[in-house]
Amino acid sequence: MDFRNYIFFFLLFITINPFAQEVNEYDSDEYIDAESFQNDLQEYLQNPLLLNQANKEELVNAPFFTEEQANDILEYRAQNGGFVVLEELNALPSFTEKSINKIQKYIRVKAIKKEELYHQSIILRFRYLSQQSIELTDTLSIHEKIASYFRYQGNMGTKWRFGFLVEQDRQEQVFDFYNGFVQYKGTGLVQQAIVGAYRLQLGQGLLYWNGWGLGKPMKASQVQKNAYPLRPYTSANEVRFMRGASLKLGGQFWDLTTFYSNKNKDAHIENDSVKTLYVTGLHQTPKQKETKWTLNEQVIGANFQVRYHSLKVGLTNSYHQYNHSFLAHTGNYRSSDFIGNKRFNLSFYYNYTYHHTYLFGEIVNQSHGKTAFLQGLSHRVNSSLLYTFLLRYYQNSFVSDYANPFRETSAVDNEQGIYQGIEWNINPKLTLDAYVDLYRFPFLKYQVDFPTKGREYFAQLTYDFSKYTSAYIRYKMDNREESILLSENKLTSKIIRQTEQVRAAINYNYYQWSFQTSVALKNYRKQYYELGHFIGQSVKYNFHFAKRRMNLTYRIAFYDTPSFNTAIYWYEHDVLYLYSLPFYYGQGFRHYVVLRTKLGKSFSCQVKWGYQNFMKPIESQGDEMRRKWDFNIQLISEF
Repeated sequence: MDFRNYIFFFLLFITINPFAQEVNEYDSDEYIDAESFQNDLQEYLQNPLLLNQANKEELVNAPFFTEEQANDILEYRAQNGGFVVLEELNALPSFTEKSINKIQKYIRVKAIKKEELYHQSIILRFRYLSQQSIELTDTLSIHEKIASYFRYQGNMGTKWRFGFLVEQDRQEQVFDFYNGFVQYKGTGLVQQAIVGAYRLQLGQGLLYWNGWGLGKPMKASQVQKNAYPLRPYTSANEVRFMRGASLKLGGQFWDLTTFYSNKNKDAHIENDSVKTLYVTGLHQTPKQKETKWTLNEQVIGANFQVRYHSLKVGLTNSYHQYNHSFLAHTGNYRSSDFIGNKRFNLSFYYNYTYHHTYLFGEIVNQSHGKTAFLQGLSHRVNSSLLYTFLLRYYQNSFVSDYANPFRETSAVDNEQGIYQGIEWNINPKLTLDAYVDLYRFPFLKYQVDFPTKGREYFAQLTYDFSKYTSAYIRYKMDNREESILLSENKLTSKIIRQTEQVRAAINYNYYQWSFQTSVALKNYRKQYYELGHFIGQSVKYNFHFAKRRMNLTYRIAFYDTPSFNTAIYWYEHDVLYLYSLPFYYGQGFRHYVVLRTKLGKSFSCQVKWGYQNFMKPIESQGDEMRRKWDFNIQLISEF
């Protein structure tokens, strides 16, 4: 690693909305289980967090509070006896008016009425997608173009919660994914018990972090992870969850979570050994159907946490066993992969707060001799400046089926790095978010025949012109070493691959109308130079029709990206619980409209229609695609 760059940025950073990062600001192709995140928020919407009664663990583990904010709330309660109104949060240094507006729906000062604690909901969703090739043909039947989804959830008071869902993806003949859970929450020794589907979120995500999480957040305050260790799993993602039973016991200063999972995974099995794992959850093609649920995985383990004042430490021990063995793969970059059909994991993690400094870290050791650790620090320099530092080391062939820590790539292995970031509220209207991340891959990677390194710079300025108008401009640069083929005898050499992105958007509101104008540029340099661009305009209108509240959103976007190297990702509005982050690739335009409305006191409906025209056809599944239509409809009943 080039430590001259490290020292330069360290000096630079010293001289120079706490709410969890909104998914519509994320601009990566990394998978995000946003459905889990929205389900968590929906739970708080139905049962808001009580500011005057919540303990530190409940505050810290809420998805919209940071460790610093939780400490500020507890300190304010100790000094003033509690909150009378939510607006008192403005007196705390870690809150701003903008951040309070985002979370006020999920928190309360006064207790909830008893009748509000009983709630049930049913969701029925259909998604239609049609793609037309350059020959103006579409070989799929209507049934094969439709994906279906049904979910039921309910809670009885604060103790019992239950639910189940079934899903069918496009080109799947029947519902092929089923999940459900029953949850009990108590106030005594037995704090929680779940039978069915659940998710674990432990430490900093190096061993278990199912559901929502970002590999590399844009905001420095979101680098450290906090969450409840155990939650029901309510997402339709078919891979990253546990299925079995879990029990959490606890007291004032400790808790013990035991867990067992037994489920089947998709894999290509050859000669009674695992050749490839598949994580899409799709069973559309004959090959995908052959790999469906061919690998059985059993997991058993326990997590023990101790809390004492501002210190929390945790220890996790688990055992994974498979009905088929993993064998060594050919190829130098896979020479140290996990081998066998069983694995032990041991994890230790902690976090500690001292005044305005927050320390956190985790280390994991696995029975096949692989280790991963990270260590971080967040320091509130003053009321307007937060600094975060993170050091990470993930050994090659570290196995991370359920991990989701801070990282550069999708895999949690063969990576070392140093991250530094700041959040700076320059004045009440202007905010700067910035980071630099220096990383290296000390072992070989796919199609890279030698160790490589890289660096990533990010900066975003956000300016609130008024209560109704705001804008941001963002710059991101990723400079990474890769290999290039020199001749037919497969000699390779290092080359720098550089990607730069510039994004800007302005949001403005006028009574029931909201507007957003957005632009993006992305250039790519390796053996050649490419430049892609995107421009979009969205309009949102809130109105009443026939005494029903409605919300209408429309966007049109034009783009020109020469190849997939300059593809631009941009968030799209969709029906509730669906997260849409399509890539704009090729040359064309796309527009869509989303209508959300209440059909009565207990019923709501959301509809999305989209159309995309490829002026220069792009290849899709061996054919050249000319245009695409998509249509989603969702009905929700709450009672």
